[in-house]
Order: sequence, then structure tokens, then C-alpha cells
Amino acid sequence: MSGNIDNARSYCAMIFDAPPFFSALLYKSMQKLIRLSIRCFFAVNGALSMNTEKIMFKFILFLSLCFITGVAGAMRVSGQMEKAVASGEHAAVMQLIDEGDTSDVEELQKTVLLMAARNNDAKLVNMLLDRLLERGVNPQLPSFRRNNNRANYSKNSPLYFAIEHGNESMLIALLDAGMKHFAVSDFPDNSKSTPIKHAILKQNEKIITVLKDRGARIEVSDIKSLFGDYIGDNDIKSMRFVLSQLPEKDQLALVNASTIAGEALTVYALRIKNREIFDFLISHGANIDNTNSRGERALSYAIENNDIELARFAIDKGAKKEFIYGYAHSPITSLQASVDKNNIEMVRLILSGCGKPSEGFFVKVFKRRNCEDLDYNNYRGIGTPLTLAANNKNTGIVRLLLEYGADPNVKDNNDNWLPAINSISKGDFDTFKVLMDAGTYLDNITGVDSAIRTAIYSNSGKILEFLLEKGVEHSVLNEYLNYALVDDVDVSLVKMLLDAGADAAWINRYGDSHALDRIKGIKVDALKVLVDAGLDVNVRGKKGETLLGEAIYWDRADLVDVLLEYGALDERVTPLHIAVVHDDLDKVRSLLNADNTKKSDLVIGSVAGVDSPLVLATANNHYNALEMFIEHGSDVNSKSQKGDTLLVIAIAKKYEKIVDLLLKNNASPDLPGYFDNLPLKMAVDDKDIDLIGKLLKSGADVFFKYDVDKYNSVNSPFYEAYFRCDKCLAVIVGFKYSRYLDDKVTLNDIDLNDVDRLVDESHDHLLEVLGKALKMKNKLLLKMLSAKIKNEKDTLIEH
Repeated sequence: MSGNIDNARSYCAMIFDAPPFFSALLYKSMQKLIRLSIRCFFAVNGALSMNTEKIMFKFILFLSLCFITGVAGAMRVSGQMEKAVASGEHAAVMQLIDEGDTSDVEELQKTVLLMAARNNDAKLVNMLLDRLLERGVNPQLPSFRRNNNRANYSKNSPLYFAIEHGNESMLIALLDAGMKHFAVSDFPDNSKSTPIKHAILKQNEKIITVLKDRGARIEVSDIKSLFGDYIGDNDIKSMRFVLSQLPEKDQLALVNASTIAGEALTVYALRIKNREIFDFLISHGANIDNTNSRGERALSYAIENNDIELARFAIDKGAKKEFIYGYAHSPITSLQASVDKNNIEMVRLILSGCGKPSEGFFVKVFKRRNCEDLDYNNYRGIGTPLTLAANNKNTGIVRLLLEYGADPNVKDNNDNWLPAINSISKGDFDTFKVLMDAGTYLDNITGVDSAIRTAIYSNSGKILEFLLEKGVEHSVLNEYLNYALVDDVDVSLVKMLLDAGADAAWINRYGDSHALDRIKGIKVDALKVLVDAGLDVNVRGKKGETLLGEAIYWDRADLVDVLLEYGALDERVTPLHIAVVHDDLDKVRSLLNADNTKKSDLVIGSVAGVDSPLVLATANNHYNALEMFIEHGSDVNSKSQKGDTLLVIAIAKKYEKIVDLLLKNNASPDLPGYFDNLPLKMAVDDKDIDLIGKLLKSGADVFFKYDVDKYNSVNSPFYEAYFRCDKCLAVIVGFKYSRYLDDKVTLNDIDLNDVDRLVDESHDHLLEVLGKALKMKNKLLLKMLSAKIKNEKDTLIEH
């Protein structure tokens, strides 16, 4: 019971945030008030003849007055006590205690004991302790408990103020009287302080000695956060003091400890750029290879920040050079990291313990053990040191690595490239030459092939010339020439390959020439070089294609001019084709108005290989030319050589204006193109709501039936929409082709005859359509289906 009363007093002190003495007095007043209130309560309940509301009002008023009186009395006595303690009037203090409630004298003395300790009054503390001990009372203040054995250590403890004031005699008296030196605090500030930690924080050796003599122990786990704070404050003096209070074993544990975030103190010191603290920690036994949670350590930090001095210091202290975890989120060696930072001095430092092959056999046997990472290769995108140096175009580091014995024939695990190939990809001839002189072996199957291809794609003319001097078979040269005929390769490389023996008129295994194969992207200058080297401008492909016809197909007006200049001929190419390619509208108009312009010229040639001017105008977005053709009676339902209609071509290329022009001039939306391409199905596949609406307005059949003998696909646009696109289906069944969901479409917007046709033709899929309507909350569609629902009520109920 007494323990509960003690806790109640402590709660009172917390709630009112008042001095302990005042809290004790307030508690007494409240206790008396409660007792009196209980008596009044029974008295009120017994007075049945009285008015209940008046009784309750008087009762509440009485309680309030009692409370105010109790508080005022407690404040008065508390003020007298605090004044007496502060002025050192010990006799007055004792008199006030004796005048208190007899049952609470011991507890009052404890609260006054705290006041005396706070005022650093050792004499009064001793007087109070003597009186308490005479009565056999433990002077420890009542408080919350962390557990059954460890009481709180906080600012509500006399022990705290004895240490805070550095009062050795007071501390000894309190400890001898039974105060706990091993207490741990969770209140009031969650500092988890202990008396010994408090003494260390105050750096009071005498107090620390007193505590140690009575069995207190400095736990490294308790003070490492304090040590970390000293690092942040650059307080070496305090760090030195803390270490001086620890045995050697605990000193080592402390300097090798980590912060709360799991970061080694040495790495933390480097991260905040405090080299002095770092040196202090190392001098007191901190491990140079301590890491943080990401695996970073002193050497990796030095390499990352290009700090040669720190790296040299770390290596001198025995830092491991093999692996650095946490560098760019990948485990790599310190050598790789140094090369990746492009720091030749750091590389030289890392290699300083290695032996060079030129230094003799014994060096190779004994010192090379320190350099096993020279050719290290991992599988996370980080290549060998040589590969990294080649990627960085750092010839100096490449020379240095080779000097220490790096192997130029070790391939990168990431892309299986030799370092020399990497240097080619960067267009770095100097590094490439050094690697080749060091013994890089390019085999005739993959090595040379990769090298030449890479040289072409990287526009490395000097490297290509070097490789061609080694000798390459002519059949392979022709393939390389084909690679060089792309729009981003310099024409000088084409000339170089031709000079080395490549055949300008070579025909590949598919029956096409170089120029015909690359006609879409070939440069004009490259085409001229090929023609000057012997290419026949009238050469035909396996299917009868010509350079002129293909240039027109790909809308390459610049190539058409060159080919015509060199005398290219194609009986299928008309002046109208050439005018369309150049988008020469005056020429197009002139040719269309000429009497000899045949209608076949506007449609499609009778010989395969060249599309009609009409198709070319559509495929290449020549809107004005197409409009002229239509005005002169061209068939808007014409097809290309491949079999696509003009509308299919325009939809595939997303030429919106061309589509509108064709639909405006009655192009059929129900003519499939090549590979079953149907305009409405294409629009559904692209979920193009606007285009679906346009096609439906033009009369597109949502239940288009394919000729199964002619086409591979038999799914109508309606069922494509059903499976692929809810909004598309909503537009199809909503009619008047609104882009909105049907709750925004009124019955006035619906062509009920068309809707009835839709429902009738989808009779076999009524349930599926109904499910979609429910899923889309399509009230309008449900209304449309109402008749069907009634007719097939039993069937629907079953499902």
C-alpha cells in the first residue's frame, strides 16, 4: 500500500510540474479534500427531503473552495520552506518539517533533501540524512522504476545535484546512506544517463573515483554516443579525458565503436572532414579498415575524394587494398576504384607495393602476391583496371598498368570486350596503339571483326587504317563496307575500305547491292563515292528494285537528283513520281493538266517495284499533292505494291490530316490492307477514340466479316473492342460516336435502329455485352438491352 502512495505522490509532482516539497503538501491537501468530499457525498444522499440540484451546486462550490484553500496552504508552506532552505536557516527548516503531518514527516524530509542538494547545502543534506537514517528510512526518492532492480537517475534525485555541483562530500554521504550509483534514467529527457556517465560528462575525476570505488563501471555502450558527440564538436580534449578513465581494452573498444547509424567513428570523422580527429582515433588503436553500413572505409573515402595523403596514410597503417565494398554500390578493388577516378597518382600509390615483371624472378614470385587484383574482373558492369583506363581514354594509366604486368588479353566480363576494343569505341588511337604494342591478340574470327566494326561505328579512321594494314579478306571487307554506308559514318571510311579492296558493286547473299541495301539512310557523298568506284546506278535487286525506284519510295529527293545526274533509268518511274518526291507542286499541277498524263500514272504501275505517285504522296505525307490527285479523279481506294490501302497507310503512319482528307473523299473504311489491316481494327488497337468516331461516321462496319479464305483474322472490330478497350466499345455501342461514357449521352443522341442491329448481330454474345455494360456502369446500354433481357430472362438467371 505504501508503494502505491509513493507512486501517487510522484504522479502528483509530474502532473503539476512543481517542486517536490510543494507537491507533497498539495498531495496532503488533496487527500484531506477527498476524504471530506466522500463524507459530504453520503450526507447529501441521506438528505432525501432536500432539493437535489441545490445540494449538488453547494457541494461543487464547497469542493472548489476546499481545493483552492488546499493549494493556497500548500503554496504558503512550500514558499516558507524554499525560502528557509535557500537562506540556509537550518533550524527553520527543521521546525517546518516538525510542524507537518506526523505521518508524512519522513517523506517531507526526502523532498527537503532534494531541495538542499539542489542548493548545494551539504550540511543540511547531512542533517536530513542523519534524521532519516536514525528512523531507518531509505533516503531514495520514490519514482517510476525501469525494472525491479534499477531506479531512475534524473534531475529529481539528490545524487544528480551532488554530481552536477561536484560536491564530493555530499556525494559520499548520499551513497553511504543508500543512494544507488548504478541507476539508469528514462525520465525526464530519455538521456539514459547514469551517475558515472554524468560524472564523465562533467569531467570530474574526483567524482568518478568516488563512484568507481563504490563499484560503478563505465560501460562503453553507454558512452559511445557521448564520444561521437565529441567528434562532431571537434573536442579532442574531452575525448582524451574519456579514454583516460577506461582500461586499455575498453579504450580499444570505444575508438573502434560505431555511431547509432552504424558508421565507424573513423569514417564519421572523415565524412565531416575532420582529419585531426581521424588521426587521434587511429593513434589510439582504431582499425584503419573500420567501415560504415555501406562498406565505406578510410581508403575508399580517400580514393573517392582523390585524397592522396590520406590514402598513403591508410596504406602505411596497413589498410587492405583488395576490395572496397560500397563504392558505387558494387564491390571492387581499390585499384579499380582509383582507375575509375582517373587518378594516375592514386593508381601509382596503390601499385607501390607490387613488383614489376622487369624487376626479376624473385620480385615476380614474392611481390606479385600483393597485386592479384591487377586483372580483377567482376560481373556488375565494372571491368578490369585496363578496361576502365581504356574507357577513360587515359593512356598514362594504361601504360602504368601494363608496366606492372596487367594482361591486355583479359576480356571484360560485362560485354566480353578486350581493353583494345574499348579504346576503339572511344576513338582513342594512342591508347589502342599502346595496347596493341603490349601484345593484344585479335584473332581472325571475332577479334579483328569486332575491332573493325567498332572502328567503323565510332568513326575511328586512324584505327581502321591501322587494322586494314594488318590484312583483311576481301569478302569480309565487303561486309564492312556495308556497315559503313549508314548516315552517321564518315565518308572517308568508305573510301578507305574501297582502297583496301572492297567491291563497290558487291551483291550480298540476298541479291542486293550495297547501295540498294542501305538506300534509306545512305549519305549522298557515300553514294557518289560508290558510283565513282564502279557501282552501276541501274543495278537491280533480286525483286527487280532499282536505286531510283527505292530512292523515290523512301522519299529521298537528294538521292533521286544524284541518280538522275549519273544517268539512272527506270521505266516505271514517271516525271510525276519525281515531282511528288520533291514536293514540287507546280510541276505536279503542270503534269496533271498535261494531255498525255495517263490515269495509270496516278494509280499504280503495271510493273512491280515502284508505287504510284498517289501512294507515294500518301506514304510521305505530301498533303497538297494528294489533294491535287484526288481533284483529278484518282481512286482513293487504291492499294500499294504491298497491298495496303491509302487509308491504312495514313492510319499506320498517324497522318491525321491525310486520314481526314481520304474520309472526306469517301475512302472506304471497310477495305482491309496487307496482313488483314482494317482501319477500324487499327483504331481500336491504338485506342484512338477520335479516329473510331470518324470511321464510324464514314460508315465503318463494326461487325465486318472477313473472307476466311483470304484473310488470317476473323475478329470483327466490335469484338476487338470488347476484348481490348472498354472506352472503344462504349463509343461503338453509344453511337453518334461520342467520346464520352454513356451516362453523358442522351437517348436523343442514339440511332436506335443502328443499336438494334448491333444487339441483334451480337445475339450470341448477349451475356458478354451485358457484363461489359454492367462493368462500365453503362446505363444507356442496359436500357438498349432491356428487351433482350426480358426475352431471355430464364437464361440470364441461370448465369
